Amino acid sequence: MLIKIHYKEGMLMKVNVAICDDNEIFCNQIKEFIERFNKENNTNCEVSTFNSGFDLLGQYTAEYKIIILDIEMKGMNGIETALEIRKKNQKVIIWFLTVSKDYMLEGYKAEAFRYLIKPLSYDDFAKEFDESIRWVDEKYVRPIIVEYKNETYHLETNDILFIEVFGHKLIYHLLNEKITTIDTLKNIEIELCKLNFVRIHRSYLINLKKVKTFNRNEVVMKNNERIPISKYKEKDFKEAYTHLWGKILG
Repeated sequence: MLIKIHYKEGMLMKVNVAICDDNEIFCNQIKEFIERFNKENNTNCEVSTFNSGFDLLGQYTAEYKIIILDIEMKGMNGIETALEIRKKNQKVIIWFLTVSKDYMLEGYKAEAFRYLIKPLSYDDFAKEFDESIRWVDEKYVRPIIVEYKNETYHLETNDILFIEVFGHKLIYHLLNEKITTIDTLKNIEIELCKLNFVRIHRSYLINLKKVKTFNRNEVVMKNNERIPISKYKEKDFKEAYTHLWGKILG
């Protein structure tokens, strides 16, 4: 299996945004705001619009990273919709927009990221939206885009336990499978080390978040596989571990 990995400097990952409001004019206005924001900031936001909470929940997917909800909708209001979404996803950013502050306390029950009052100018929207995008970029796992036989796939870095060099190939060790590729660690190491990976041996690059336990000689990953720590890489491992978890290693 030949996989090519692509990284785009300066580009944020695609962010799926859902707008839910029973006022079609307002939905379109916010959609236009986001499209303008994309052009001005080189972002990659894809927008879906819904006319009711029922419609949103019926087509809800975890791909949505930001959800913008009007509170005062007929049938299922924005608060009720948000509380249902929170049962499925604790990380998604939820905005509430309304003409009144009366629902503010209820909104925070759904862990609202922003609570904004209509009407909303583009400048006010862009300021708040920029912060939301930055939060998504920092908190969500960046996917690695891979190509195989003219098909494109997304391999989440959070699914990778470690990568092993085997001859002229790489083996991606996931929790329940292994993917063999023709590549070198040098091609991916710089970018993955920005995402909590560290090289602990000439043949192994590990995901620090998937470490179960370790000693000075080896690391045990969450799938119980044991990986040796090279004496030349022990310092790098300790520094990376300290940076991620804030625990100083002796």
